[in-house]
Amino acid sequence: MNAYRHQRYPNERPAAPFRLLTPPRQSAVGSAEFGDRLRAVGRVLRQAGVTSIVLVHGTFVGDDYFDIALLLERLSPRWAAWYRRFGKRQPDWLLGDGGNYTAEYAERMADGINEPGQPTIDVRRFIWSGGNSHLPRAMAAIRLIDEIASLPSPEEHGSASTNGHASRATPPRVLCFGHSHGANAMALMTSLLGGDRAARRRLLDLVRDVPGRSNGGAWLESWRRGCERLDCDANAVELLGGRRLDLVTLGIPLRYGWNSAGYNHLLHFINHRPVAGLPPWRGKLPRTPNEIVDGRYGDWVQQLGTAGSNFPLLILRWRRWRAERRLAALLQQEEPSWHVLRRIRQSLRVSDEATTLLVDYGLAERGRRLRHVFGHGVYTQTEWMPFHLEQVAAEFYAKEASNVEPHVTGVEPAR
Repeated sequence: MNAYRHQRYPNERPAAPFRLLTPPRQSAVGSAEFGDRLRAVGRVLRQAGVTSIVLVHGTFVGDDYFDIALLLERLSPRWAAWYRRFGKRQPDWLLGDGGNYTAEYAERMADGINEPGQPTIDVRRFIWSGGNSHLPRAMAAIRLIDEIASLPSPEEHGSASTNGHASRATPPRVLCFGHSHGANAMALMTSLLGGDRAARRRLLDLVRDVPGRSNGGAWLESWRRGCERLDCDANAVELLGGRRLDLVTLGIPLRYGWNSAGYNHLLHFINHRPVAGLPPWRGKLPRTPNEIVDGRYGDWVQQLGTAGSNFPLLILRWRRWRAERRLAALLQQEEPSWHVLRRIRQSLRVSDEATTLLVDYGLAERGRRLRHVFGHGVYTQTEWMPFHLEQVAAEFYAKEASNVEPHVTGVEPAR
C-alpha cells in the first residue's frame, strides 16, 4: 500500500468541512488596533504552549529556482551560499510581502506577538529552492523536519517560565504557516513524520544521492541531518525533538494528501469568491485579463497548481531527472499528469483533510496588482497577519488557552 496519499478530485460535495468568510477591511499596519490584535493572539499562543512559528514560502520566491546552487555545492559551499542569498533577495525586492515571506514580515510578527517579561515565541523563515516539481518539494520537506527538530528549546530562548506558557508537562508546539507549494512540502513532511521506517525509506532512497559528492555547507549539512533523522522507527514527536506540530496552509494547490499521524492541528485558507450558479466549494476560471489580474474569482494560481502542472527541471542532471521520475510514480501514481486540464477546469478549493476557510479577500486594488499575484499573493500581505493569526488561535487553541479569548473583530459568521 502506498503511504503517500494524493488529493482526490471528486465532482460531488467535499467530505471535509469548509466555511465561507467575508472579513471586513483590516486594521492599518502599524496602527494601535493592529498591535493590540497581535498582542492578544500572542497571549493565546503562549498559553497554548506555542514556542516557535515557522514561515514557509511557496514556488518561484525561493533561493535556487534555477538549480544553480546545487551545482555550486560541488565546487564551493561558499559560492553556493552566496548564490542562495542573492537568489532570495530578488523576489524579496520585487514582490515584497506579495506572495512571499520577507524578513520584515517575520520581524513584525515577532515584535507584535511578544511582550516584555513574557516567554518569547521564536518567529523565523524557512527558505527552500522554490522549484515547481516533486523533487524540490520533497527535499524541502526533509530539510524542514531538520529545521524544526533543531529549533531552540523553550529553555534555550528564554521561555522556561510557565507563567506565560502552558505547562511543560505537555510537549511544546511549533506552528507552521505554508504558502502555495510550500504548504505541499509540509504535506509531504506529514507523510514522512507519520509513516513507519519502511515508508520513509521509500522516499529517502529516491532522493538521498541527489546532491552527489558535493562538499560540505550549511544547506548540505541540514539535508544530510534530515535524512539521518528520518531513517529510524521514531514517531513524529520524537523526530521533532519532543515538539508537537500545528500546520496552516495559505493558497495550497490541491496536490498531496496528509498523514494525520504527522501533525496535531491543520487548517487551510483559500482566497475564494463564490459565483452564482456554482457550488460554493468550486471556483470559476477567469476568462479575461482583467479578471485574472483582479483576482475576480479568487486565487487563480491555486487553481492552476493542480497535479500535472509541474515544470521540468531547469538544469538536467541524471540523478535529479531519475529522482523526479521516481517521485512522480510514488507521489502521483493515481493522478496522471495528462489529466491536468480536466483538474484545472474542476477548480476545486477544498482539501480532503481538515477544515478549509474559503475567504473573500476582495479584488486587487489599483496600484497593488503586482503584490496581489492574481489572487495568490494576498495571504502573505502584512495587513492580513492579525486576521490569520486570530482565526488560527480560534480554531486550534481557544479551548486550550485558559481565560484568554482570541480577538476576531468583524469576521462575519460562516454562511
